[in-house]
Formats: sequence, structure tokens, C-alpha cells
Amino acid sequence: MRQDVNSTPQRLRQRHAELTRRAILDTARRLFTEDGYATTPIRKLAEQAGVAVPTIYATFGSKPGVLMGLLDLMDTELVEPIAQRLMQADDPGDMLDLMSALERQGREAGADVLRLVMQAAASEPEVARVLEEGFDRHRDGVARVCERLDKGGHLRRGLTLQDATATALALTSMEVYDEVVRHQGWSHDQYQNWLARTLRHALLDKRPI
Repeated sequence: MRQDVNSTPQRLRQRHAELTRRAILDTARRLFTEDGYATTPIRKLAEQAGVAVPTIYATFGSKPGVLMGLLDLMDTELVEPIAQRLMQADDPGDMLDLMSALERQGREAGADVLRLVMQAAASEPEVARVLEEGFDRHRDGVARVCERLDKGGHLRRGLTLQDATATALALTSMEVYDEVVRHQGWSHDQYQNWLARTLRHALLDKRPI
């Protein structure tokens, strides 16, 4: 009983810290998008998030740390749930459908964060390192899916693992998404369906789509 009583304040503090962190991140996402990352002062972020400036530094360490916190939040909420299903899937078509859903989800709900990070990376070495780590995680994830397709004998005849991985990475790039959605006006449903069909056609042996 003593242990339960003593753990209650700890849980409350943890919950308060989580709420504070989320308030800072939600406010930062809005301000960075509206005003620009470089031109948003920490003081304004603190005021609108309802916290003290030292709280931001204690929570994230720096202004680039806030931006990296947004990336972590996006990974946790948008990417990880679908990524877990993807790594558990056995059917090759389902794997590529889930890859397409993952790309759509991350881009639809998190493209603004990715663009903020890419802009900040030009002048913030700390952010640039994190951005490159994010690209590396994406490359690794795509490579693992292609490796599973290769080991299962599902890759199109004559297609090497290296070429399959390069093809999948090209099709799932931010540049392709921007071209078809931002510039050509596709909906996210169109993007996801096109990506799934194109990945299947490019990587798999002939099968119904």
C-alpha cells in the first residue's frame, strides 16, 4: 500500500511533464509553420505554450531540440503503428500496400514538419544530423522490406535486391510526393493507390493488383 501511495505523485509529475511537452510541441508546430522556424523566438513559443522559457530548455535542451521533438512525435504517432504491421505482414502485396499507407500517413499528417526540418537543416548542424538519421531510417526500413521480398522469392525475375531497393526508395521519395500531390493536385488517396500499384508492378512477379 505504501508503494502505491508513493507512486501517485510520481505518476502525476510524469503526466504533467507529458502534457507540458505536448503543449510545447503543438505550439511550436503552429508557430514554426506560421512564422518560420528561424524567426520564431523561444520567448514567444514559451508564452503561447503557457510555460516558462527555462522549461523549454529543460525539456528539449535547445530550439533545434524542439524541432527534433516534433520529428520524434511524428514517428511515434504516425509511423510506428503502421511500421509494426508492415514488419509482421507476410503477403508481398500486403507489405507494399502497408508501405504505401505508411508513406501516405507520414506525408499527409507530417509533411509540414519534414519541410520545417529540411529548412532548418540548412543552417543548424544539429538538425542536419537528425535529418540525415531520419533519411537513414527510411532507407533501412525500405531495404528491410525489399530483403524480405527477396528472401521470399517474390521479386520480379531479373531484378536484383540492390535495384529493387533503389527503385522503392525513388518511388517513396519526398520529391515524388511533392510533384504528384503539391504540383499535380493529386489527392492523398490517389497518391497512396498509385504508389501501391507502382511498387507492385516494379518489384513483384506478375500477380493480380
